[in-house]
Amino acid sequence: MAAETGALSAGAARVDVTPAANTLPVPYTSVRDHLFVRAIVLDNHVTRAALVGVDLIVIDEPLWQEVSQKIAQELHCPVENIVMSATHSHSSPYPEDGKKPSDPNYAVFRNNLKEGILTAIREAKSKLQPARMGFGDRN
Repeated sequence: MAAETGALSAGAARVDVTPAANTLPVPYTSVRDHLFVRAIVLDNHVTRAALVGVDLIVIDEPLWQEVSQKIAQELHCPVENIVMSATHSHSSPYPEDGKKPSDPNYAVFRNNLKEGILTAIREAKSKLQPARMGFGDRN
């Protein structure tokens, strides 16, 4: 059964989460490339979903757990409808989870990263507009 035409809405956003040069964790000494969070929010008037790409080497389990719960609250959607991935950027600091003593700038980076992800989600949600999706088969 086909969905009603125009029932799908989509919104997208990109947020810069590059740390300021004076807040870079050791051993980082300069900003080579800016780091971004990219988010797409989908809404079919029944439920919502989010696709989030983050310029990081990895998204660890504690980061996923905390941020996915907050995204689910922001979007009023199940966690199962959230896909979050890292671009595996070696230009980004590793977002240490605080389980071991480290440079305090890691905690600042991690907190700014979490807020950047939520900001991207909020902006994408605010930009929801009618969208179409399709696919084709050459056979």
